[in-house]
Amino acid sequence: ADTHEAFEARTGHAILERYGMTESNMNTSNPYDGQRRPGTVGMPLPGVEVRITDRESGKPLADGETGMVELRGPNVFKGYWRMPEKTAAEFRSDGFFITGDLGKIDEHGYLNIVGRDKDLVISGGYNVYPKEIEAIIDDLPGVLESA
Repeated sequence: ADTHEAFEARTGHAILERYGMTESNMNTSNPYDGQRRPGTVGMPLPGVEVRITDRESGKPLADGETGMVELRGPNVFKGYWRMPEKTAAEFRSDGFFITGDLGKIDEHGYLNIVGRDKDLVISGGYNVYPKEIEAIIDDLPGVLESA
C-alpha cells in the first residue's frame, strides 16, 4: 500500500494490478473506479471464472485458503499445439486450466497471487510459500526489501 501511495504521489497515476498470462490473456483486474486492493490482482473479468483448488486432489478450496489458481473462460486457450499429453495434464475435465500459480481469494473476491507451484517448499509437513515469507521479512523494521 505504501508503494502505491508513493507512486501516485510522485507520478499522479494510480497503479492498477492485474493478472494475465500467455495462455489466457487478461483474467482479473482491480477496478478502474472503485476500491483497488494493493497486493491483489483484482476480481475476475466478465466471463472469466477463477477458482482455487487443492494442489493434489484438485478439489475447490474455500476463500482465504491458498492453493492452485485455475481459470475457465472464452479467453483461455484450448490446448497446446500438437501436445495432447501436456494439454490433458494441464486442463481439468470440467475445462478449467491449471495455471501453475498459487493464490487465494479474499473475503471481497479479490485474487492474491502468492507464488508459483514450482517454488513451493514443503517443510515439516507445512506448505511454505516464499512470497509470503518475503512479505513478513519486508515488514520488519530496517528491512527495505528481501528476495
